[in-house]
Formats: sequence, C-alpha cells, structure tokens
Amino acid sequence: MANNYLQFALSFPLKTRAEQQWCEKTMTALTDLLECSADGDPDEKTQLAKELGDLGHVVMSEGYDFIDFEWFCSATEMHIYAEESGNPELVAAFLQQYLERFQPTGSLSFSWAFTCSKMRPGEFGGGAAFVTAKGIKFIDTASWAEEQASAPS
Repeated sequence: MANNYLQFALSFPLKTRAEQQWCEKTMTALTDLLECSADGDPDEKTQLAKELGDLGHVVMSEGYDFIDFEWFCSATEMHIYAEESGNPELVAAFLQQYLERFQPTGSLSFSWAFTCSKMRPGEFGGGAAFVTAKGIKFIDTASWAEEQASAPS
C-alpha cells in the first residue's frame, strides 16, 4: 500500500496589527466552519459561511468538510503549511481575500508537491498558484507536461 501526499509551505509578511488580527480571526472562523460542516447545525454553518464572505462561499460550493492544513500567525508573519494533505484552492481563496482587503495591488504565490511513499509512475508532480486581489491562476505539472507533449514541435 502506498501513501500519497500533497505538501506545501508558505509565509507572507504582516505589516500591521490589523492584518494579524484579520488573519487569525478569518482562519479561526474557517476552522469553525469546516468543523461545523462535518457534524454541525446547518443554520450555524450558513451563518459562519456568510461571515467569511467569498471564502465561505468557496467552502460551501466545493463541499469542503475539514481543514487539511495548519496555520499560525506571529506578530510579523502568516504561515500556512500542509505536511500530508492540503487544499491549495482553499488557501488561494484565503490569500485572495487577504489581498483584496490589505494589498489590492499586491500578489502572493506558492507551490506544492504531490509525492508518494512508493516509487510509482504518475504519483508525483506538483503545482503552483499565483494570487492577486482580482484573480487566481493555477498550474499543475501533469497538465503542463501533457500540453507540451501534444504541442506541435
């Protein structure tokens, strides 16, 4: 039996106390929503999603039911990481909401790795996200490789 992993780690600077408070409050609310999704009251789940805005909408529309990454804030940095299984789409949605609020002309990016405990073809790869306040762009290595293989020489 093989184990598959999706791993990433990112951090970004927090310039103000307001940014730190927003990140902590938003991630705590996200955690609460995802825990509520698993076994909670549907009305509470809907209220928590509304409080999270677009991020809550992503959770509800995609059906996420647990937080699969870790996070912590220091006074000057936000850290988000996944050691075994992570959700880049959810992290990107959080980053976009952060940028909309605090850095509307800024951008953040991160990458991830797909790995496997056994050396099996097709079980390795990765991807990256580039996030601005206006949008999110994703790329994954498998799609890129397929596009290159089918492109005219």
